[in-house]
Amino acid sequence: MDALLVPLILLAIVAIGFSAWRSTQVDVVRERLAFGMAEGDAEEEADLTAGDYGLEGLRRFNYQASLLIASWKGRAIIALLGAGMGYVVAHLQKKDLYASLSLSAALGLILLFAVLMILNGIRRERERKIRKALPDALELIAAIMEGGVAFEGALTHVVRESDPRHPLYFELSVMLDAMRRGRRRHEALKLWGARCNLAEVAEVVAALTQADQTGGSLAAVLHHHARTLFREYEASVQRRAERLPIRMMFPMLLTILPAMFIVTGLPSILRIVRVMEALMRRGM
Repeated sequence: MDALLVPLILLAIVAIGFSAWRSTQVDVVRERLAFGMAEGDAEEEADLTAGDYGLEGLRRFNYQASLLIASWKGRAIIALLGAGMGYVVAHLQKKDLYASLSLSAALGLILLFAVLMILNGIRRERERKIRKALPDALELIAAIMEGGVAFEGALTHVVRESDPRHPLYFELSVMLDAMRRGRRRHEALKLWGARCNLAEVAEVVAALTQADQTGGSLAAVLHHHARTLFREYEASVQRRAERLPIRMMFPMLLTILPAMFIVTGLPSILRIVRVMEALMRRGM
């Protein structure tokens, strides 16, 4: 019976993986039918709104993997993969059935939580990079617009001179591509806000959309939000600096205090030991 569990686990992993892939294809077809378009007509719309638009190679694979793991089927695949690995290890070590199942469950949960923590770390790092670079990008676009360049031209210059691998400038390039494909400015801004999925970007999008519809100055709006984001970033840095002494307390207790105790207390302890040895010799 133990020998049959390994192929059964592997078969279950393959079946769930195929089911997850099949469901993604069904979702794509349903989305196209909902728009009432043919497959070729919906390609442009799907390309602009898809999260993997413009991604290539390893970055595209990472996005697809994170999208799969975000679903319950992907998490089940990861858990079953860890469980299968645990059972194979236990079977090679000739463990009994109870120990094999326990090790399988433990490794499945450990692998699942490890993968989720890695994905969460990647997402938080992406958001941190966008928040950090957003004020500089807005200030640069506003400065170029004040020189007499239109919004699209300023955005083109910023995207051309920036690193395309940076998440913020990559999303700006997608927004610029959307406007080149014929989308209106407020639609491209809305697309940018939806792809970034951050409150700071959503506020900038709302302000730019309102200024565009009412005829306001886009450069003034960009300057205002850039200064606001700069102040918020400085305030967050100051808050982290204020919490730094509290966080440094525990490393100091674990590293500096033992060294101070050795330097100050060890000579006294050695003297006490020598006195005790002398007293014991006299008593003998």
